[in-house]
Amino acid sequence: MSEIKQKVKDLHEYFKAKILQGDYLADKVTEHYLYIKIDGFRFCLWMPNGDFAFRTQSNFDVQNFMEIAFNQKEKTKAYNKAKKLFEEPKKQLLLKQKQEQFEKLKKELGIVCKE
Repeated sequence: MSEIKQKVKDLHEYFKAKILQGDYLADKVTEHYLYIKIDGFRFCLWMPNGDFAFRTQSNFDVQNFMEIAFNQKEKTKAYNKAKKLFEEPKKQLLLKQKQEQFEKLKKELGIVCKE
């Protein structure tokens, strides 16, 4: 194996181990993603479909430093670490979105609520 390929493989294994251990900082939560930082590098984790679909996934907001491949056992372990950081903020995000939709609808319908 060439030296460069070995370094890329080593980096892949380093970031994979960090994700499997939950050794990262949660940066942002959206309805479908948990954004994390590992040593200053951003990764986006796909979360909504449970462990079987867990993966790193670049999107419009974040281009992952590198994509990380997981086998199913690793997906389950990584997902279980990440879901603790994902679920509660996701609930709060959805609640905020629903409240905003409700307020917009009240305004559109001219409904005034007295407190």
